[in-house]
Amino acid sequence: MSKWGSCDFKQLTKLSDNIKTLNDGINDTIRM
Repeated sequence: MSKWGSCDFKQLTKLSDNIKTLNDGINDTIRM
């Protein structure tokens, strides 16, 4: 359980946000 501490959870959330931002950027590029 310690392997999945709050630290890892925060990193996962950050990674998820980064992917969402990346997807938004790709969508904006496609719209152009």
